[in-house]
Amino acid sequence: MCSGVDQNGISELECLVKLDCSDNYKLHNVNHLKKTLEILFCNNESGIDQKGISELEHIEILGCTSNEKINNVNHLKSTLVSLFCGGYSCGVDQKGISELTHISKLHYDNNYKVQGLDEVIKKNTSESISEPTHIKELYCDYDLEIQYLNKIIQNNTYKFRLE
Repeated sequence: MCSGVDQNGISELECLVKLDCSDNYKLHNVNHLKKTLEILFCNNESGIDQKGISELEHIEILGCTSNEKINNVNHLKSTLVSLFCGGYSCGVDQKGISELTHISKLHYDNNYKVQGLDEVIKKNTSESISEPTHIKELYCDYDLEIQYLNKIIQNNTYKFRLE
């Protein structure tokens, strides 16, 4: 079900920190919130697309599960700590997460375009590959490509769902 709020209805907002426009196909662009927006949920049938998030600077939590219009979140590499990019129809792929440097929660259940975390872990950890402590939660149903998971599991404060 879509909200009655459309692009004109949010165009004058300037200080919004959190926005959930999941399933709202009437919203396409949130770049005017680039200085303040920290949490964005634009899941499923949201109208928010790649261009509509391209200027965001402070996003820490992004939910774009089953949003086929977003495929790359690397421009958020300095701020993004939690990413929800699951779902068969999600547009985010391996290349689209390859430069994330602060990610600590990654949910990519049923997203077969994300083939594994090995390269992300190798590239984005300041610790040696045997101690990638920045990954705190990982949801990756059916991901058989992860080779370094046993190194992460050694610390039992982590949360995993592997099916």
